[in-house]
Amino acid sequence: MSALHVTRRSVLTSLVGLTTTAGCFESRESAPEPTYGSADSPWPMLGHDRRNTSSTGLTVPDDSLTARRVLRIGKPDRTDAPIYASNRILLARSETRSLTSGAFALEPGTGEQLWHNPDVVDYTTPSVYGETAIFSGGANTFAVDIETGRVYWRRNVGGSGFYQTHLKRDDRIVVRSGRRVVALDAYTGETRWQSKELGVPYGLAADDDRIYVTTGGTDVPALRALEWTTGETAWEVEGIAPVLYPVVSEGQVLYTDVETGTLWAFDAASGERLWHYETVDADAPPAVSPDGETIFLSGIDEPQLHVVSAANGTREWSVQAQSAYQPLVTGESVFLAGYDIVERLSLSRREVTDSIQFRGKVTSPLALGPYGPILIAQSASSTYFAYVTTPEDDSE
Repeated sequence: MSALHVTRRSVLTSLVGLTTTAGCFESRESAPEPTYGSADSPWPMLGHDRRNTSSTGLTVPDDSLTARRVLRIGKPDRTDAPIYASNRILLARSETRSLTSGAFALEPGTGEQLWHNPDVVDYTTPSVYGETAIFSGGANTFAVDIETGRVYWRRNVGGSGFYQTHLKRDDRIVVRSGRRVVALDAYTGETRWQSKELGVPYGLAADDDRIYVTTGGTDVPALRALEWTTGETAWEVEGIAPVLYPVVSEGQVLYTDVETGTLWAFDAASGERLWHYETVDADAPPAVSPDGETIFLSGIDEPQLHVVSAANGTREWSVQAQSAYQPLVTGESVFLAGYDIVERLSLSRREVTDSIQFRGKVTSPLALGPYGPILIAQSASSTYFAYVTTPEDDSE
Protein backbone atom coordinates (compact mmCIF):
# COMPACT_ATOMS: atom_id res chain seq x y z
CA MET A 1 0.00 0.00 0.00
CA SER A 2 1.43 3.40 -0.91
CA ALA A 3 1.40 6.57 1.18
CA LEU A 4 1.04 9.56 -1.13
CA HIS A 5 2.62 7.49 -3.89
CA VAL A 6 5.64 6.70 -1.69
CA THR A 7 5.96 3.46 0.23
CA ARG A 8 5.91 3.63 4.01
CA ARG A 9 9.22 1.79 4.16
CA SER A 10 10.97 4.30 1.88
CA VAL A 11 9.54 7.22 3.84
CA LEU A 12 10.64 5.83 7.17
CA THR A 13 14.08 4.92 5.78
CA SER A 14 14.63 8.46 4.56
CA LEU A 15 13.48 9.79 7.93
CA VAL A 16 16.00 7.66 9.79
CA GLY A 17 18.80 9.01 7.62
CA LEU A 18 17.60 12.57 8.11
CA THR A 19 17.43 12.22 11.86
CA THR A 20 20.95 10.85 11.95
CA THR A 21 22.41 13.71 9.94
CA ALA A 22 20.32 16.55 11.31
CA GLY A 23 20.22 15.54 14.93
CA CYS A 24 18.52 17.71 17.52
CA PHE A 25 19.90 21.15 18.24
CA GLU A 26 19.05 24.70 19.16
CA SER A 27 19.45 26.85 16.04
CA ARG A 28 20.28 30.55 16.37
CA GLU A 29 22.77 31.18 13.56
CA SER A 30 21.97 33.13 10.40
CA ALA A 31 22.14 31.30 7.07
CA PRO A 32 23.41 32.96 3.86
CA GLU A 33 20.51 33.06 1.33
CA PRO A 34 17.12 31.35 1.00
CA THR A 35 16.57 28.52 -1.49
CA TYR A 36 13.16 28.63 -3.17
CA GLY A 37 11.42 26.42 -5.72
CA SER A 38 8.96 23.53 -5.53
CA ALA A 39 8.44 22.23 -2.01
CA ASP A 40 8.94 18.54 -1.18
CA SER A 41 5.53 18.50 0.46
CA PRO A 42 2.01 17.23 -0.24
CA TRP A 43 0.63 20.34 1.53
CA PRO A 44 3.22 23.15 1.81
CA MET A 45 1.04 25.84 3.38
CA LEU A 46 -2.38 26.65 4.79
CA GLY A 47 -4.98 25.89 2.12
CA HIS A 48 -2.37 23.82 0.18
CA ASP A 49 -1.35 26.63 -2.22
CA ARG A 50 -1.44 30.40 -2.53
CA ARG A 51 -4.88 30.13 -4.17
CA ASN A 52 -6.17 28.37 -1.00
CA THR A 53 -7.83 25.61 -3.04
CA SER A 54 -7.33 23.06 -0.22
CA SER A 55 -6.98 20.21 -2.70
CA THR A 56 -4.43 17.86 -4.22
CA GLY A 57 -4.57 15.05 -6.76
CA LEU A 58 -2.56 12.80 -4.42
CA THR A 59 -4.23 9.78 -2.87
CA VAL A 60 -4.31 8.78 0.80
CA PRO A 61 -4.09 5.08 1.76
CA ASP A 62 -7.39 3.32 2.37
CA ASP A 63 -6.24 2.02 5.77
CA SER A 64 -8.24 3.08 8.80
CA LEU A 65 -6.46 6.05 10.34
CA THR A 66 -5.59 6.73 13.95
CA ALA A 67 -3.88 9.76 15.51
CA ARG A 68 -0.51 10.06 17.23
CA ARG A 69 0.65 13.00 19.34
CA VAL A 70 3.90 14.57 18.21
CA LEU A 71 4.17 17.80 20.26
CA ARG A 72 2.38 19.50 23.12
CA ILE A 73 1.61 23.12 22.35
CA GLY A 74 0.35 26.16 24.25
CA LYS A 75 -3.21 27.42 24.25
CA PRO A 76 -2.50 30.55 22.13
CA ASP A 77 -1.25 28.40 19.22
CA ARG A 78 -4.14 25.98 19.11
CA THR A 79 -5.51 27.39 15.85
CA ASP A 80 -2.23 27.09 13.92
CA ALA A 81 -1.90 24.17 11.52
CA PRO A 82 1.30 22.07 11.35
CA ILE A 83 2.90 21.71 7.91
CA TYR A 84 4.68 18.61 6.58
CA ALA A 85 7.63 19.23 4.25
CA SER A 86 10.93 17.50 3.47
CA ASN A 87 10.01 14.59 5.78
CA ARG A 88 9.43 16.74 8.85
CA ILE A 89 6.58 18.43 10.68
CA LEU A 90 7.02 22.20 10.95
CA LEU A 91 5.13 24.23 13.54
CA ALA A 92 5.50 26.96 16.14
CA ARG A 93 4.30 27.32 19.72
CA SER A 94 4.19 29.96 22.44
CA GLU A 95 5.96 29.89 25.79
CA THR A 96 4.13 28.77 28.91
CA ARG A 97 5.34 27.83 32.39
CA SER A 98 6.27 24.37 31.15
CA LEU A 99 6.87 24.88 27.40
CA THR A 100 9.61 26.65 25.46
CA SER A 101 8.58 28.81 22.53
CA GLY A 102 9.77 29.08 18.94
CA ALA A 103 9.68 27.09 15.73
CA PHE A 104 10.17 23.31 15.65
CA ALA A 105 10.88 20.56 13.13
CA LEU A 106 9.77 17.08 14.19
CA GLU A 107 10.18 13.57 12.81
CA PRO A 108 6.58 12.65 11.92
CA GLY A 109 6.79 8.98 12.91
CA THR A 110 8.01 9.50 16.46
CA GLY A 111 7.75 13.23 17.21
CA GLU A 112 11.52 13.37 17.76
CA GLN A 113 12.76 16.96 17.68
CA LEU A 114 15.04 17.55 14.68
CA TRP A 115 15.62 21.21 15.42
CA HIS A 116 14.23 24.04 17.52
CA ASN A 117 14.79 27.76 16.97
CA PRO A 118 13.57 29.77 19.99
CA ASP A 119 14.10 33.08 18.17
CA VAL A 120 11.45 32.49 15.50
CA VAL A 121 7.92 33.82 15.95
CA ASP A 122 5.83 31.53 18.12
CA TYR A 123 2.32 31.95 16.69
CA THR A 124 1.88 31.06 13.02
CA THR A 125 1.30 28.44 10.36
CA PRO A 126 4.42 28.35 8.16
CA SER A 127 4.37 28.46 4.35
CA VAL A 128 7.04 26.40 2.57
CA TYR A 129 8.60 27.33 -0.76
CA GLY A 130 11.44 25.00 -1.78
CA GLU A 131 13.74 24.57 1.22
CA THR A 132 12.56 27.79 2.91
CA ALA A 133 9.71 28.26 5.39
CA ILE A 134 8.14 31.67 5.98
CA PHE A 135 6.92 32.33 9.52
CA SER A 136 5.06 35.57 10.22
CA GLY A 137 3.38 37.05 13.28
CA GLY A 138 3.81 39.41 16.21
CA ALA A 139 5.06 42.15 13.83
CA ASN A 140 7.90 39.93 12.57
CA THR A 141 8.48 37.80 9.48
CA PHE A 142 11.23 35.17 9.19
CA ALA A 143 12.66 33.16 6.32
CA VAL A 144 13.96 29.88 7.78
CA ASP A 145 16.00 26.97 6.39
CA ILE A 146 13.73 23.95 6.94
CA GLU A 147 16.68 21.55 7.04
CA THR A 148 18.50 23.29 9.91
CA GLY A 149 16.15 25.89 11.42
CA ARG A 150 18.63 28.70 10.79
CA VAL A 151 17.20 32.12 9.93
CA TYR A 152 17.99 33.60 6.51
CA TRP A 153 16.44 36.96 7.36
CA ARG A 154 14.09 38.63 9.81
CA ARG A 155 12.07 41.81 9.32
CA ASN A 156 9.88 43.82 11.67
CA VAL A 157 6.73 43.39 9.62
CA GLY A 158 4.00 40.77 9.77
CA GLY A 159 0.63 40.41 11.42
CA SER A 160 -0.52 38.06 14.15
CA GLY A 161 -3.81 36.23 13.98
CA PHE A 162 -5.44 33.06 12.77
CA TYR A 163 -4.76 31.24 9.53
CA GLN A 164 -1.61 32.83 8.15
CA THR A 165 -0.85 32.52 4.45
CA HIS A 166 2.38 33.86 2.99
CA LEU A 167 2.26 34.47 -0.74
CA LYS A 168 5.26 34.24 -3.09
CA ARG A 169 5.64 35.29 -6.70
CA ASP A 170 9.01 35.76 -8.37
CA ASP A 171 11.21 37.57 -5.82
CA ARG A 172 8.41 38.83 -3.55
CA ILE A 173 6.92 37.48 -0.34
CA VAL A 174 3.58 39.09 0.56
CA VAL A 175 2.29 39.15 4.14
CA ARG A 176 -0.31 41.07 6.08
CA SER A 177 0.92 43.58 8.64
CA GLY A 178 -1.08 45.98 10.80
CA ARG A 179 -3.66 47.58 8.53
CA ARG A 180 -1.73 46.94 5.32
CA VAL A 181 -0.51 44.24 2.98
CA VAL A 182 3.28 44.33 2.53
CA ALA A 183 5.59 42.82 -0.11
CA LEU A 184 9.10 41.84 0.99
CA ASP A 185 12.12 40.89 -1.06
CA ALA A 186 12.21 37.09 -0.91
CA TYR A 187 16.02 36.99 -0.58
CA THR A 188 16.73 39.92 1.76
CA GLY A 189 13.42 40.69 3.48
CA GLU A 190 13.60 44.36 2.46
CA THR A 191 10.25 46.07 1.85
CA ARG A 192 9.35 46.29 -1.87
CA TRP A 193 5.97 47.95 -1.43
CA GLN A 194 3.13 48.36 1.04
CA SER A 195 -0.52 48.92 0.31
CA LYS A 196 -2.52 51.85 1.56
CA GLU A 197 -4.32 51.34 4.88
CA LEU A 198 -7.08 48.84 4.16
CA GLY A 199 -8.47 48.13 7.60
CA VAL A 200 -7.37 44.92 9.30
CA PRO A 201 -6.37 42.26 6.73
CA TYR A 202 -7.77 38.84 7.61
CA GLY A 203 -7.20 36.39 4.76
CA LEU A 204 -4.90 36.37 1.72
CA ALA A 205 -4.94 34.45 -1.57
CA ALA A 206 -3.39 35.06 -4.96
CA ASP A 207 -3.14 34.00 -8.58
CA ASP A 208 -0.48 35.10 -11.07
CA ASP A 209 -2.21 38.44 -11.67
CA ARG A 210 -3.52 39.73 -8.36
CA ILE A 211 -3.56 39.37 -4.57
CA TYR A 212 -6.96 39.01 -2.89
CA VAL A 213 -7.51 40.12 0.70
CA THR A 214 -10.47 40.34 3.07
CA THR A 215 -10.38 43.34 5.39
CA GLY A 216 -12.36 44.45 8.44
CA GLY A 217 -11.96 46.79 11.39
CA THR A 218 -13.74 49.58 9.50
CA ASP A 219 -17.34 50.65 9.00
CA VAL A 220 -17.40 48.86 5.64
CA PRO A 221 -15.58 45.48 5.45
CA ALA A 222 -14.48 44.46 2.00
CA LEU A 223 -12.92 41.93 -0.35
CA ARG A 224 -10.16 43.60 -2.35
CA ALA A 225 -7.87 42.75 -5.23
CA LEU A 226 -4.36 44.26 -5.21
CA GLU A 227 -1.79 44.50 -7.98
CA TRP A 228 1.21 42.18 -7.49
CA THR A 229 3.77 44.75 -8.62
CA THR A 230 2.59 47.80 -6.67
CA GLY A 231 0.02 46.80 -4.04
CA GLU A 232 -2.47 49.27 -5.52
CA THR A 233 -6.16 48.36 -5.34
CA ALA A 234 -7.50 46.89 -8.60
CA TRP A 235 -11.09 46.43 -7.39
CA GLU A 236 -13.08 46.03 -4.19
CA VAL A 237 -16.43 44.61 -3.11
CA GLU A 238 -17.83 46.10 0.08
CA GLY A 239 -20.12 44.74 2.75
CA ILE A 240 -18.88 41.14 3.07
CA ALA A 241 -18.07 39.63 6.48
CA PRO A 242 -14.24 39.62 6.51
CA VAL A 243 -13.21 36.87 8.90
CA LEU A 244 -12.38 34.09 6.42
CA TYR A 245 -9.87 33.82 3.59
CA PRO A 246 -10.76 33.84 -0.12
CA VAL A 247 -10.21 30.98 -2.55
CA VAL A 248 -9.12 31.49 -6.18
CA SER A 249 -9.89 29.02 -8.97
CA GLU A 250 -10.49 29.11 -12.72
CA GLY A 251 -10.73 32.91 -12.93
CA GLN A 252 -13.06 33.18 -9.93
CA VAL A 253 -12.63 34.41 -6.37
CA LEU A 254 -14.79 32.34 -4.02
CA TYR A 255 -15.79 33.60 -0.59
CA THR A 256 -18.12 32.40 2.16
CA ASP A 257 -19.99 35.21 3.92
CA VAL A 258 -20.33 33.84 7.47
CA GLU A 259 -23.11 36.27 8.37
CA THR A 260 -25.46 34.94 5.70
CA GLY A 261 -24.07 31.46 4.92
CA THR A 262 -23.80 32.49 1.27
CA LEU A 263 -20.98 31.42 -1.05
CA TRP A 264 -20.14 34.16 -3.54
CA ALA A 265 -18.21 33.85 -6.81
CA PHE A 266 -16.57 36.99 -8.18
CA ASP A 267 -14.76 37.53 -11.44
CA ALA A 268 -11.06 37.62 -10.54
CA ALA A 269 -10.26 40.31 -13.08
CA SER A 270 -13.08 42.76 -12.35
CA GLY A 271 -14.76 41.83 -9.06
CA GLU A 272 -18.09 41.36 -10.82
CA ARG A 273 -20.50 39.07 -8.97
CA LEU A 274 -20.93 35.94 -11.08
CA TRP A 275 -23.17 33.72 -8.98
CA HIS A 276 -24.02 32.84 -5.40
CA TYR A 277 -25.09 29.73 -3.52
CA GLU A 278 -27.20 30.02 -0.36
CA THR A 279 -26.97 27.73 2.66
CA VAL A 280 -28.48 27.83 6.14
CA ASP A 281 -25.21 28.39 7.96
CA ALA A 282 -22.02 27.59 6.01
CA ASP A 283 -19.15 29.23 7.90
CA ALA A 284 -15.90 27.88 6.43
CA PRO A 285 -13.97 28.65 3.24
CA PRO A 286 -14.84 26.38 0.33
CA ALA A 287 -12.41 23.86 -1.19
CA VAL A 288 -12.07 23.20 -4.92
CA SER A 289 -11.50 19.84 -6.61
CA PRO A 290 -8.09 19.30 -8.23
CA ASP A 291 -9.63 19.77 -11.70
CA GLY A 292 -11.29 23.04 -10.64
CA GLU A 293 -14.78 21.86 -11.62
CA THR A 294 -16.34 21.17 -8.20
CA ILE A 295 -16.64 23.16 -4.97
CA PHE A 296 -17.01 21.66 -1.49
CA LEU A 297 -18.69 23.83 1.15
CA SER A 298 -19.50 23.04 4.77
CA GLY A 299 -20.06 24.44 8.25
CA ILE A 300 -20.15 23.36 11.87
CA ASP A 301 -23.73 24.42 12.73
CA GLU A 302 -25.31 23.05 9.56
CA PRO A 303 -24.24 19.37 9.35
CA GLN A 304 -24.14 19.18 5.57
CA LEU A 305 -21.42 19.08 2.93
CA HIS A 306 -22.58 20.91 -0.19
CA VAL A 307 -21.03 19.82 -3.49
CA VAL A 308 -21.49 22.61 -6.02
CA SER A 309 -20.65 23.21 -9.69
CA ALA A 310 -17.86 25.78 -10.03
CA ALA A 311 -19.27 26.87 -13.39
CA ASN A 312 -22.59 28.23 -12.13
CA GLY A 313 -23.04 27.50 -8.44
CA THR A 314 -25.72 24.83 -8.80
CA ARG A 315 -25.78 21.98 -6.30
CA GLU A 316 -24.62 18.61 -7.63
CA TRP A 317 -25.15 16.58 -4.46
CA SER A 318 -24.87 16.80 -0.69
CA VAL A 319 -24.27 14.53 2.27
CA GLN A 320 -24.72 14.83 6.02
CA ALA A 321 -21.36 15.84 7.48
CA GLN A 322 -19.96 18.85 9.26
CA SER A 323 -16.71 20.76 9.31
CA ALA A 324 -15.56 23.73 11.32
CA TYR A 325 -12.80 24.40 8.80
CA GLN A 326 -12.13 24.32 5.08
CA PRO A 327 -12.51 20.76 3.72
CA LEU A 328 -9.33 18.94 2.66
CA VAL A 329 -9.77 17.34 -0.76
CA THR A 330 -7.58 14.57 -2.22
CA GLY A 331 -7.91 12.53 -5.39
CA GLU A 332 -10.58 10.24 -3.95
CA SER A 333 -11.60 11.65 -0.55
CA VAL A 334 -12.75 14.69 1.36
CA PHE A 335 -11.54 15.07 4.95
CA LEU A 336 -13.71 17.12 7.31
CA ALA A 337 -12.87 18.38 10.80
CA GLY A 338 -15.92 18.50 13.04
CA TYR A 339 -16.07 19.59 16.67
CA ASP A 340 -14.04 16.66 18.03
CA ILE A 341 -13.77 14.37 15.02
CA VAL A 342 -12.11 14.08 11.63
CA GLU A 343 -14.14 12.20 9.02
CA ARG A 344 -13.14 10.83 5.63
CA LEU A 345 -15.79 10.94 2.92
CA SER A 346 -15.41 8.79 -0.20
CA LEU A 347 -16.12 10.77 -3.36
CA SER A 348 -17.07 7.66 -5.31
CA ARG A 349 -19.40 6.30 -2.63
CA ARG A 350 -20.58 9.73 -1.38
CA GLU A 351 -20.55 8.60 2.22
CA VAL A 352 -18.33 8.73 5.30
CA THR A 353 -16.04 5.71 5.30
CA ASP A 354 -13.64 6.42 8.20
CA SER A 355 -13.31 8.72 11.20
CA ILE A 356 -10.94 9.64 14.01
CA GLN A 357 -12.47 10.62 17.35
CA PHE A 358 -10.54 13.00 19.61
CA ARG A 359 -11.04 13.51 23.34
CA GLY A 360 -11.39 17.27 22.93
CA LYS A 361 -12.05 19.91 20.31
CA VAL A 362 -10.26 20.02 16.95
CA THR A 363 -8.86 23.55 16.93
CA SER A 364 -6.91 23.98 13.68
CA PRO A 365 -7.56 23.60 9.97
CA LEU A 366 -6.34 20.36 8.41
CA ALA A 367 -3.12 19.96 6.47
CA LEU A 368 -1.86 16.79 4.78
CA GLY A 369 0.98 14.74 6.26
CA PRO A 370 2.73 11.56 5.09
CA TYR A 371 -0.31 9.30 5.60
CA GLY A 372 -3.30 11.57 6.14
CA PRO A 373 -4.38 14.81 7.85
CA ILE A 374 -2.26 16.57 10.50
CA LEU A 375 -3.86 18.98 12.95
CA ILE A 376 -4.10 20.47 16.44
CA ALA A 377 -6.65 19.11 18.93
CA GLN A 378 -7.44 19.32 22.62
CA SER A 379 -6.90 16.32 24.87
CA ALA A 380 -9.02 15.08 27.74
CA SER A 381 -6.84 17.05 30.16
CA SER A 382 -7.57 20.34 28.30
CA THR A 383 -4.05 20.56 26.93
CA TYR A 384 -3.33 20.86 23.21
CA PHE A 385 -1.25 18.63 20.97
CA ALA A 386 -0.19 18.44 17.35
CA TYR A 387 -1.38 15.13 15.89
CA VAL A 388 -0.23 13.10 12.90
CA THR A 389 -2.67 10.57 11.49
CA THR A 390 -1.19 7.19 10.63
CA PRO A 391 -2.39 3.74 9.61
CA GLU A 392 -0.62 2.19 12.60
CA ASP A 393 -2.76 1.66 15.67
CA ASP A 394 -1.00 3.66 18.37
CA SER A 395 -3.26 6.62 19.00
CA GLU A 396 -3.34 8.41 22.34
